[in-house]
Parts: sequence; structure tokens; C-alpha cells
Amino acid sequence: MIMGEYPLAAVEFQILRKDYPTSIKVEDALFQEGVAYLEQVGKVQRDITGAHEARLHFLKFSQEYPNSPRMPEVVAYMEEISDLMVRKRLEQIKVYKQLRRHEAVAITLDDVLLEESGSSYIPEVMWERARAAEKLDDPDTAARMYERLVSEYPDSRYTNKASKALRSLNEEEFDEEED
Repeated sequence: MIMGEYPLAAVEFQILRKDYPTSIKVEDALFQEGVAYLEQVGKVQRDITGAHEARLHFLKFSQEYPNSPRMPEVVAYMEEISDLMVRKRLEQIKVYKQLRRHEAVAITLDDVLLEESGSSYIPEVMWERARAAEKLDDPDTAARMYERLVSEYPDSRYTNKASKALRSLNEEEFDEEED
């Protein structure tokens, strides 16, 4: 794979696995096939179908070879794939925000929170989801997201902003109760 022929490498690894299922090289071939698919992806602006394929291969690898010495690498690749998926979705919501499609932002981010909970971008997703909830006049969801962000990610760059936003929401709620 040094030459960058990732599609060809993926096919060759697949052939090895299919033609020689009892070979001691099958474990490594499955791992390298996942790497080959992931390396085809490139930048977040491009089609990320290869990342989906890589994820499937790494999931299969982790099920078939849970005690493999390659498992730390598999975990790292899975995190990389999750981050790629989330970055792609965060780019998508930028468009929705420009179009003032706050409901689409909320739906997209809710999906991300369900599907990609292991991503390092989850604090940003929670922040954006809370902001979308405010735009949709849903202070309960906004408060829930801010609270989760503050409690689950205390070291996030969004924590201070979330604390301030939560206080602001609570003050607004208090003002409404007085009226």
C-alpha cells in the first residue's frame, strides 16, 4: 500500500481472504482491507463511502479477532472513522443553518448523538444541538444538552459557554415565572 493503490489493495486482501480462508494471513488481510478502504476516503468534502466500508471491516475484524494484537489500532481507526463521519455532518449543518432550517439541524445532530457517541466531536455536537433547540424555542432540550455538556465534558472548550447559556436559560425561565 506504499504506492497508494488502495482500491487494488482492498481487492487483493479480499481475494486472499476468500481464496485462502484457513491461511494464517487472513487476520492481517481483513485488517489491511479495512485500512485500504479508509485510506481511499481523503478529505471530509469527498464521498465517505470508503469510511463506511472500513468501519464494517473493522467491526468484523473486532468480532472475529477480539484478542488480536491489532485491536488497539482497530479502536484508533474506528475513532478516526467516527470523527470523520461527525465532521461531515457538522459541515452539513452549516448549510442548514444558513438556510435557517433549524429543525434539520436538530434532526441531523440527534442522529449523530445516537450513531457516533464515541467521537471526539460530541461536545461540539451537543453545543450545536442546544443552540438549535433555542432557535426552535425548545428550552428544555437546550438545557438538557447544556447540562450534559457541562457534566460529561468538563474539559471541553464549550463547557464555559454552555454554563453561561444554561444560566441565561434559567434566568429567562425565572423571569417568565414572575410575570
